[in-house]
Amino acid sequence: MKFKTRKEGFYQMLMLFFCLFVIGTLIIGFRSDIFLSDILVIMGSFVLIVALMSLLVAYTYYRIENGFFFYRSGFLSGKIAIERIREIVVGKTLWAGNKPAMASKGLIIKYDKYEELYISPYTNEQFVTEILKHKPDIKIVRY
Repeated sequence: MKFKTRKEGFYQMLMLFFCLFVIGTLIIGFRSDIFLSDILVIMGSFVLIVALMSLLVAYTYYRIENGFFFYRSGFLSGKIAIERIREIVVGKTLWAGNKPAMASKGLIIKYDKYEELYISPYTNEQFVTEILKHKPDIKIVRY
C-alpha cells in the first residue's frame, strides 16, 4: 500500500517566494544596468532551488509491501523490515535526524535499538492501522 506525504504550507510558501524572486530579478534586471550574465546566474541558481524543492514535493511517499516499509523523499530513500519496528509515536515532530517528511505532527518510527525515522503520511491513523496488520505488537504512543 502506498501513502502520500502530508504537505504543510511552509514548502509551498518557500517555493512561491523563490518563484517570485526569479520573476522580480528578471523585471529589475531588464530595467536596470545589471549585466545579463549576472541576471542569468542569479536566476539559474533560484530555478535550480525551485526544481530541487519540487522534486522533494513530488517524490516524497511511503510504501508498505512484502513485510517492508519503504520511504522516499527526493534523493533520500530506504527500507525497514516491519519486524524491526518496535514503537511508533503519533503526533510528535522529530526536529533532527532522518526526516523524509514535509509536515509536522507526523509519526516517529523507532526500530532496532536506537534508530528513529520521522515521516508524515497524509493520514497518521491509516498508516498506523495498516502497519499494525503486519505486526500487531508494535507499541503505539499518542500525543
